[in-house]
Amino acid sequence: MANYLSAVQGLNVVKSVHLEADVDEPYMLDETRHLLALAERADNPLEGIVACGRPEREDFKSYLDKIAGRNVVDVRGGNIGIEIRMGVNYTEAVVGRRMSLEDYAAVTSTNAAKLLGLYPKKGAIAVGSDADITIIDPAVKKTLRMADLHVRDYSPWEGWRVEGWPTTVILRGKVMVANGQLLGSPSDGQLIARKIDPRVLRRPAF
Repeated sequence: MANYLSAVQGLNVVKSVHLEADVDEPYMLDETRHLLALAERADNPLEGIVACGRPEREDFKSYLDKIAGRNVVDVRGGNIGIEIRMGVNYTEAVVGRRMSLEDYAAVTSTNAAKLLGLYPKKGAIAVGSDADITIIDPAVKKTLRMADLHVRDYSPWEGWRVEGWPTTVILRGKVMVANGQLLGSPSDGQLIARKIDPRVLRRPAF
């Protein structure tokens, strides 16, 4: 699996390596859709955007602290991506490219649940499934600002225009976020074991 793919050049490299390896197994990619949106609008998209999955260090308090790192131990990983993901993806895919709501739900929820063996407990709205629901208001049109986000120093989304934004998040039937206010607590989370179907590793999942 290749993580955080954000440019077509990276996809071409993965395809080339897969062909050279001469294996008959599918490969899976995390294309990080919100980073693709950033790369598309960048002045020099060939440089791409690198996002690392390392947890943030608590001793970093400013932008200067973040850029001071010169190796993988010191650098502060990633950028703000979770909080803006659903709104940016909705704007770019549904509003900008006319993706159907069914496909949007699939690429943001259902497919991942199926890939990780959690479907239909997760990734579906059905009898017997967990009531995990995100409600997006398509009437919300705004420009993202630092004050809107829970970030301390820097956001690449400053000035980004969105059309459609999550207003309510529900976890197993409990309202966790409403109108930007966190109502849940850390104890609401549950550890769920993944159980990838071996067939997924031998063929394309979808």
